[in-house]
Amino acid sequence: MSFFDMFKKVNTKTLAKKMRENPNNDPMKDALNNLISETDLSNTLSDQQSSMVKGEKYFMEGISLAQENKKELAIESFTKSIDCNDGASGPYLNRGAVYHQLGKYEKAVKDYKKAIELETVESTGSLDIAKRNLELVYELIEEQ
Repeated sequence: MSFFDMFKKVNTKTLAKKMRENPNNDPMKDALNNLISETDLSNTLSDQQSSMVKGEKYFMEGISLAQENKKELAIESFTKSIDCNDGASGPYLNRGAVYHQLGKYEKAVKDYKKAIELETVESTGSLDIAKRNLELVYELIEEQ
């Protein structure tokens, strides 16, 4: 069983359990917070895989914080995600979007470019979004 199959299996099992225990709670956030401490998963992960799981946790935390309009905290979480796995395009794309919303266009451009660079290797489907957002930021910079 691959790491990602194991991650999905444990994550799905954890989510289902959390939803049954408290349907009013945010099961995704709770599951991600508990995922790293799951002994059956942590004992089987290499350091690189463990770092990837932590990176995913920070990424999901950043998404949640951005949705709550806690932009500076979201940036911190996306940065931690990048520190754990700098080969994933999602944290760069989302951190770039937050910078974009805050008017920090140079930082947004840098993150969008990195997301595009990684996306051509990773191919997760975010390439068009990153390119479109980059064009929007360039337009805003020209208007200044």
